[in-house]
Amino acid sequence: MKNNYKVDVTIQSYKKPELLIYTLLSLHKHSKDTIDTVWINDDKSGNNVLKIYKSSVVIDALYPWKIKVRENSRRMGWWLSFVKGVKPKYLTWSYKMFRMLWNIYNTGHAYVKREDIRYQWAIDNTDKDYLYVLHDDVTFYDDIISLYLKNIQGLANPVAVGDLGQCWRCAFQKDGCSPSKILNGDFPSKNWPNTKKNTQDHEWACRINEWSALISVKAAKTIETEHQLFFGNFDNKGDIAAYWFAVAVMNGFQFADPLPTSSERSKYYLHGYDGKAGHSVWTDQGNGKIVYQADEIKKRLLSDFSFDWLSIVKNIIW
Repeated sequence: MKNNYKVDVTIQSYKKPELLIYTLLSLHKHSKDTIDTVWINDDKSGNNVLKIYKSSVVIDALYPWKIKVRENSRRMGWWLSFVKGVKPKYLTWSYKMFRMLWNIYNTGHAYVKREDIRYQWAIDNTDKDYLYVLHDDVTFYDDIISLYLKNIQGLANPVAVGDLGQCWRCAFQKDGCSPSKILNGDFPSKNWPNTKKNTQDHEWACRINEWSALISVKAAKTIETEHQLFFGNFDNKGDIAAYWFAVAVMNGFQFADPLPTSSERSKYYLHGYDGKAGHSVWTDQGNGKIVYQADEIKKRLLSDFSFDWLSIVKNIIW
């Protein structure tokens, strides 16, 4: 198997360079030798964020990893985006027009380039068999890459290994469904991976959560070719990769979750900074609900990794 001893990492950047660097330094501490290249895709943060990632201070701190950085040509966000010439089978023209108008109102454009889609730049350009998908608010306590590699290489037709979830959105959780049951083939209904029971329920609650997931690049490319789906898109009223995962399951791809409980995951990593995860740690969250604490993270960078943020500033022309 080509490059089976190394994986690449893909991580989306948006206005939290301090936290993203903290995440990568934490990963570097435990998985330095199993990673080759880190693909940092910035969603138009501004404020010289790209210069920060390209600084010699960051590159030296993450050595021997190769650091690749780009900025989206158009704002992607976390919602459903469209690429010209790519039309998923589920997509009706009425729903596409509705979402396009929403995108134009929020971003000023109806289409993005394929490399603007979250994680797609790395999927298109990596030479590795597997790509570790990561959020910018994760702290590591052990070598998650080696664990995931062992599991994915044990599957005959792998699609992904990682935290199987969104149970908090699933109507079947109250019926006792859990990641462990799914892994054992104990599905909550004959319609699974569709998880909708009532009108208000989410249709695609199961997914490999893209805050910590090792995906098969071959599988991702096959799903795109056959179903016109990108791993990092918000398809068919699901969350990121939720409908993509459902299609993968329905097409016979295999997955694994080696850490199906929170206590098991906590031995390897914690998703969320200061008890907050996902959109809650975005800068100002858009509504002033939660303010991103950049100075606090800079202090932790120094105390936990001897990483002095001022050394970056000195090496960048603002």
